[in-house]
Amino acid sequence: MIRTLVTGYGYWGSVLTRNLLAHPDYFVAGIHDPSAERRAVARAANLYTFRTLSDALDFTTPQLVIIASPIGSQVEAAMMALSRHANVMIAKPGATNLADLRRIDSLAERKKRVAVIDYTMRHAWTFHQMQTETASWGNILEVTTERFSVGTRSTAPILYDMMVHDVALLHALRDAPWRVRSVDRGDQHLFVWLDTDWAVATLTARTDAEEQRRFMRIVCSGGDASWDQLADDTAERPVWRSLSDLARRIDAGDHDMTLEHRVIATLEDIEQA
Repeated sequence: MIRTLVTGYGYWGSVLTRNLLAHPDYFVAGIHDPSAERRAVARAANLYTFRTLSDALDFTTPQLVIIASPIGSQVEAAMMALSRHANVMIAKPGATNLADLRRIDSLAERKKRVAVIDYTMRHAWTFHQMQTETASWGNILEVTTERFSVGTRSTAPILYDMMVHDVALLHALRDAPWRVRSVDRGDQHLFVWLDTDWAVATLTARTDAEEQRRFMRIVCSGGDASWDQLADDTAERPVWRSLSDLARRIDAGDHDMTLEHRVIATLEDIEQA
């Protein structure tokens, strides 16, 4: 079992911890969170808690640190964990610029440890089926995504809190680089248009919707497919598949971050457009 420390016990940290506790490949050695309130919630679930990350690393000596702390705090936590010879999985977006991602990647390579950003939905079974099907349908011609939320739980920009999911899915579909052509942004919306030499993509994220929506449609030269994430009731959930894939990567020593580099580069292009 992989001895694991979770840093950040908010909404996503608690979801990851619940899945880790149920997964046969992991042992949860402790929870780090600077918030006394969140530490109390974790202790109520019979988990060891720590106020500082340094204390948590010293006491638990983890093989893996899962970082679910707020956007902006993740990079230094990853560097500290890697410096202690732990593997790391960072909740999206992980890093908000290529320079920070390269720091993580370089240290992971030197320490011979795995570093990965948890773009969870690329592990969804339905998305995996879409990847397999569209690979035999010829070139992708069009991709449309809609990610609507009723309000927001985060102070982070929509790009890093919401649209990062769909940018990661877009890059997981094909290796071809996506160019950012146009961006329309506001306090409660972000619309992005991208293309390749033969395809176009329209990504939409909103926090002012009347109902939740998580939708993706792919049109290829030989067929098309749609995916409503909210209606997806496949038995094996994305978080579980993501953790299983991480265990495989740790066992194989696979620290390739090619996908992460492509995603962060596109996020930077969207920011600058």
